[in-house]
Amino acid sequence: MEKWYIEFPTLKYKEDVVTLAKENNLEIVDAKFNGGEVSKGEKFPKLTLKKEEPYGGEVTEAEEAEAEEAEAKPKKQTRAKAKKGQ
Repeated sequence: MEKWYIEFPTLKYKEDVVTLAKENNLEIVDAKFNGGEVSKGEKFPKLTLKKEEPYGGEVTEAEEAEAEEAEAKPKKQTRAKAKKGQ
């Protein structure tokens, strides 16, 4: 069984880390025991971080889509910023 170094806590990932480890015959180990280096390569499953609100609550899909729309829109310049540019 090969060691799979990942950053803890495992709850911060969208995937079920324990199931992935079992399916791939891997032993989960906190990356801090490997100098902070996570395991990389084709034999290790890819993990996706969950997006979280500042208070720690999970973001719904609708909130995530709304945030992505807001980021895509051009930002308006405030009066204070406009005056600084003069």
